Amino acid sequence: GWSIQLHAGPNGHTLIDGEFCTTYLACRLRNEPEATYRARVMNDLTAGEIALQNRGLITGRSITFALPFDDWGFSVASLDPVPANFLPGYLASKFLVVFEQDWGYRPGYNRRYRFEIHEDTTLPALVAALN
Repeated sequence: GWSIQLHAGPNGHTLIDGEFCTTYLACRLRNEPEATYRARVMNDLTAGEIALQNRGLITGRSITFALPFDDWGFSVASLDPVPANFLPGYLASKFLVVFEQDWGYRPGYNRRYRFEIHEDTTLPALVAALN
């Protein structure tokens, strides 16, 4: 059967005014201390899970997560290593599977390819993605 799983907390799909990038989970705000960044990310994901629990959509915690914008923080790691050093390991410790749309960075971190189903998705396309 199908089950609902976490994709983002209340702010997870928000674009921010980051110093080197703009995605909420994988970027620090300008002059944001590392501890504040980590707490912001953890609190957002926890709030997302609580919202799903309060609506009766999940019991316990999410076991999978679809990473917004496919942004692990690797793309700007040379400019700001904090997100890339924290986010992948944190997500892998929290979720058994982290779905992404691309395989462009590196293996590990419980990463799996995310296939999106849309109104025009055909059954052969779905079967091909699952195989």
